[in-house]
Amino acid sequence: MAEQPALPAWHAERYRRLSEDRPGLVTLIEATTPDSRDRAVDALRALAILGVVLGHWLVTALVDTGGTLHTASPLASMPALTPITWLFQTLAIFFLVGGHTAARSYTGSLTRTVDGYEARGRRSGVYRAWFGRRLVRLVMPVPVLLAVWAAAVPLMILAGYPRETIFALINLVLDPLWFLLVFIGLTALTPVIVRAVGRWGAWSAAVPVAITATVDLARFALDAPQWIAWITVASAWLVPFTLGAAWAQGSFGSRHTGSAPSSTHHHRHRLTPRAFRSHPDTRLEGGRVASGRHAEERSHRRPVLAPERRRPTGWLREHRAALGLLIGGGVATVALIVFGGYPASMVGVPGQAVSNLSPPTLASVAFGLAQCGGALLLRGPLTRLMRRPVLWAGTALLNLSAMTVFLWHQSALMGVSALVTRITGTVPGLLDAPDRPGWVAHRLTWIPVFAAVLAGLWSLAHRLERRIRAQPMSRPAHLTKKADDPEGAFGTRRTTTGCAEH
Repeated sequence: MAEQPALPAWHAERYRRLSEDRPGLVTLIEATTPDSRDRAVDALRALAILGVVLGHWLVTALVDTGGTLHTASPLASMPALTPITWLFQTLAIFFLVGGHTAARSYTGSLTRTVDGYEARGRRSGVYRAWFGRRLVRLVMPVPVLLAVWAAAVPLMILAGYPRETIFALINLVLDPLWFLLVFIGLTALTPVIVRAVGRWGAWSAAVPVAITATVDLARFALDAPQWIAWITVASAWLVPFTLGAAWAQGSFGSRHTGSAPSSTHHHRHRLTPRAFRSHPDTRLEGGRVASGRHAEERSHRRPVLAPERRRPTGWLREHRAALGLLIGGGVATVALIVFGGYPASMVGVPGQAVSNLSPPTLASVAFGLAQCGGALLLRGPLTRLMRRPVLWAGTALLNLSAMTVFLWHQSALMGVSALVTRITGTVPGLLDAPDRPGWVAHRLTWIPVFAAVLAGLWSLAHRLERRIRAQPMSRPAHLTKKADDPEGAFGTRRTTTGCAEH
């Protein structure tokens, strides 16, 4: 008998830790993560969330003027800080990952009969069930957030906070909800996007790019009504979302970057929606998947898999599409700023006539293309980093409540500011005007305080969310390998780390 190859060092260490009597949280998360999970996707989502949170904490200031708080930005008085917005405005990466996971999840829901699962109802029924699950996961933190602030506002009124302060705080609370609404709308369009990508590939993103360019042309050159600018709220973010769906269908390299190949993703072939429709084993009869005698007669057949195109070898050729996005988007962004008159800041700046973010402009779309290209190039390095159990545990926990962190991070900033203003006067980096370089240094010292408060808010909000969760994720009772598990996972696949599904 041939000698079995030795396990990699990181994999052997994983099995060694599983033998412990009481494995810690890091070991538990590592052990219950399926080998087929693409950890680079979760790492990109975590980076996107951290970028948005840190960016808001750095460029959003609540200034105390005679006991009244109002919002201000250091970008208005210190333009040299503009590069901060290039680093921390990472919404395009979040939409890229969102499109990728939505496309994979939706396509998987259509093809489960190929893997031995029973499909229920018509294709529209599959879509409703799929969208319902994702909608619940997205909006679950919203009721808790609104309930807490609905109770906090009367208390602030009774405590004597000025009306202007309350309005400023409420505006910051509700501001992140626009992102959630757009994300839900694009998720609802996933079937249409998947079909478009199946026909035209990543070039499908050219349509929303063209729409955004047309709207900008009408706004800035043809004196069109300014309300048409809000069309770009959908078209601009549809670009990275579409690129994410194209990524899920192999448009940016056929190599799987996860720990191991998935049981439903073959090295040389991939299952497409077109193959699902034409495959006899998944034909719908009378609105339902064929079952009984017809299913038994066809049970021996193999799924019809659409062969992927062979891609040239070499790192440069393998990543040429991602490099094209990075370089092309970067050059286009610089050209639009230098020659097109677009602002250099990728977020809104008080006092500027045009914002690249609200509503999004063609410059923000070009910048998002460059970000998507850079994110796709980071897949390999991030996959290697996520093999470290500690890094992966932190990433998994952040992904577990990514939307909760996003919706509550401004509340952490406001809570600290509102509390301090009742205790003392102006505090450097917190309640003073952000009009000098020293303010940035002082603000950096407050970041750990915001993070600690956010952690406490996250803990409380997460407990409330779990009470109203429609389908709670179960915690594994043991780490014993299941004899009938074809993928060799340890314990249950449905874990509190949320690793059962992207």
